Amino acid sequence: MHERVCPECGAAFMPRNGSQVCCSDKCRTARHKRLDAEAHRRARAPFDRSPRVCLECGTSFEPRRKNQVCCCAACAKVRAHRQAADAQAATPSALKAERAAKARRRAAFFAARDAAFERAGLPIPKIEVRNGVRFESRGTIAGRPSGKSSLQISSKSYYYR
Repeated sequence: MHERVCPECGAAFMPRNGSQVCCSDKCRTARHKRLDAEAHRRARAPFDRSPRVCLECGTSFEPRRKNQVCCCAACAKVRAHRQAADAQAATPSALKAERAAKARRRAAFFAARDAAFERAGLPIPKIEVRNGVRFESRGTIAGRPSGKSSLQISSKSYYYR
């Protein structure tokens, strides 16, 4: 690694790892406090209150919020409905392609998961759908079938008994 210069005190130092920016813990905490204060200041900064043109009706208005694009609640509601309709009317081919890509990602996930279970010598869970809820059955525990809904299963951990 190369020698770096501390952004807080200006001292040259040799970093202990590739992500070290400051020379000491004292400088690191001072830098974090300074950056947090700057971010807070930017978030609370007054915004440009110069007149804007309403994107819905075209009238001029003075904004009350920095993200305001419509002059009144009625225009905002019309705009929201128009955007929802535009999203609904998206091209069917684009939606089909998006669904197909999602199905491919899902199939790849389950194929990788099943391969990991096989390598570990564990039984591959069966996926059932009951009343629209996915269940993964995992054999029997004390004579009773075990299963958890997909809402109860963590996506990264599977537990077997």
